[in-house]
Amino acid sequence: MKITKIILIISVVICTTLAKTEIYAQEKSNLNLEISKTFSEWTFFKNYNGIVDIGISYYYKIDKFYLGISLNTNFLKINPATIENEVNSTIIKPGINLTYPINLIDRINFEPKIRVGYAMININNKKYDYNKNQYGIYSSFELKLNYKTKGRIDYYFLINYDYIYLNKDESFTQLDYYRNIHFINLGIGAKLKFYEKDEK
Repeated sequence: MKITKIILIISVVICTTLAKTEIYAQEKSNLNLEISKTFSEWTFFKNYNGIVDIGISYYYKIDKFYLGISLNTNFLKINPATIENEVNSTIIKPGINLTYPINLIDRINFEPKIRVGYAMININNKKYDYNKNQYGIYSSFELKLNYKTKGRIDYYFLINYDYIYLNKDESFTQLDYYRNIHFINLGIGAKLKFYEKDEK
């Protein structure tokens, strides 16, 4: 227990120091961690509730653009008031991203982002002992509003639209209704910035 507390205190001190350290060198890459909630969807997941998206991504600056890779995961749980059955689903979405920051004022910038990738959906119905994966391509468009600090950590709000088109499966996705999945998510995130070697 004491060791855990010591590690926690050290972690807080390190994160606080990084967040408050002023940086003067040019940003070359960054690491993003975000969480969002689905507030609108058009899909067979309409009976689910508590749809949450957690994502991590890494970007490298190329000229004025940032090119990156990401891994997002959706966690979905069935609404027991709708279906008397425990059904959980997970959507795993690795992707490639391209973003372009647009400065609005000194501490605020606007960042549109596009993403393409491949999705895997796991559907687990415990009552009927059903556990199956579905696969398909997906794309995403995101708008991000960043608050830029003088330290290493920035914060942002995001809204994004995800579209997944599943491969045809005669036992499940033979109808277009089941193959097309649309999500609109709203969330928050934090960005850890990395700089050139000549930082002061």
